[in-house]
Amino acid sequence: MMEKNRTHWYLTQSTGQLIYNSSWLLFPAIFVLFIYDVVETSLIASHSELYLTAFGYAVPLTTLLSAIAIAIAVRSNAVLVKQPTAFKQHIVTLVIFSVFVSAMLGGVLLIAKSLYLDFLGFESYLSSLNALEQAHISHNVNEYLGFKLTSLIALVIVWQISSVLRVLGFCKLSALYLLTWALTKIAALWFGVQQNSLYLLADIGQVHFFVDWIYALIGLVGMFVSYKLPLLKLDFSGIFKDKRTAIVLILQQLIPAISLTLITAIASRFDSGYVGAFAILFRMETLLLVLPMVFTASIPAVLGINYWAGKMSRCRSLLLTVVSVVVVLQSVISLSLVFFKEPIISLLCADCSQAKIISQYFSYVSWVYFALGCALIYPSCLNAIGRSTQALAFLFYHRLVVVPICTFFGLMFWQTSGFIGAIVIAHLVAFLFIGLSVRRAFGLERQLEQPHTKVAQPLTES
Repeated sequence: MMEKNRTHWYLTQSTGQLIYNSSWLLFPAIFVLFIYDVVETSLIASHSELYLTAFGYAVPLTTLLSAIAIAIAVRSNAVLVKQPTAFKQHIVTLVIFSVFVSAMLGGVLLIAKSLYLDFLGFESYLSSLNALEQAHISHNVNEYLGFKLTSLIALVIVWQISSVLRVLGFCKLSALYLLTWALTKIAALWFGVQQNSLYLLADIGQVHFFVDWIYALIGLVGMFVSYKLPLLKLDFSGIFKDKRTAIVLILQQLIPAISLTLITAIASRFDSGYVGAFAILFRMETLLLVLPMVFTASIPAVLGINYWAGKMSRCRSLLLTVVSVVVVLQSVISLSLVFFKEPIISLLCADCSQAKIISQYFSYVSWVYFALGCALIYPSCLNAIGRSTQALAFLFYHRLVVVPICTFFGLMFWQTSGFIGAIVIAHLVAFLFIGLSVRRAFGLERQLEQPHTKVAQPLTES
């Protein structure tokens, strides 16, 4: 059923060709997904600042939902690649198990939605509005999140179908599936939502609900018809193996969303205006970091195959090339923002009060996007060489310790400039740690390659 294995080219192609051939398929799909997020936020910002700020309180939870979907897909991928035979039974089992888990999580989050919003400071923000605005904004946000939470199962299925297709060797079909899904969302948003609607957030939530469920059903029907998957033959044996690794991988996916929740909760205590700015900033930031985001999906497989084949010189060359590409590209983007920052901000958020915060943020933080890009790729590379626990520790300290602490003290003492400086420092600290860690790791590998040399600690995880 599966396509012929062609991974041998991972070991023979030049570094540049290897990076290009493994990444170009994913780029359009991921790029369009990020474009949708920016278009959605811009549409809300063009309606009113009130809606933009309200939407900013919903973004951390929607980001968490996407992280949950991707985490379940990553776990499913890890199970399926270890089942060279009877993969039909395992696909059906994984789909059923994922639907059950996502239904449970969606139900819990639906019940805890009010507590989550209260933690972010949403109730405090509502108290600053008049009675009519309170009722209207509260209804919109709750309707939007209600649609998103009830479509979590569909979101999980979409990402899982894409993951299964990649495992089966249909990488082009997997990328096309995600690409058409994202394009359909953009079309539905553009033609189906009225910019001046009094229920704009609720309308956008409906777009997510219907498109996600349509593509989930298309993916399921296509998978079951194409492979004639058996509904009654289930095999749960592989799902509960390597529980520790599964938990570590899932936590890795959730940490960035949890970090965004903490930053939003901290900033809202100082000024709710930051929350609206974050809705634009962090979604635009993912678009500006699209290539490192693509590399997080493509490079680990290439690195892992070469690493476990013992080709350390190719691993070094691969990492050096990737870092060079990220540094050069992000520097070009930073330089471009110097000239085009104001027109971009006007397009995204015309005449909004958050424009000053957004402008200051991009003026300084964009210059350390090379560091953030490397911080995004580093954990995925650690996973590929069997060091998932170290990857989790890095993400924990960077996203849940350094960034929130720096943000809190930066806002407390220097307000906006302090927040921006805190983000710059946090990313530079992460980049410095990565540089020292990689240098030490490859230093150990050089010693291992030398005959009659004893090394106390190998690179592989204990």
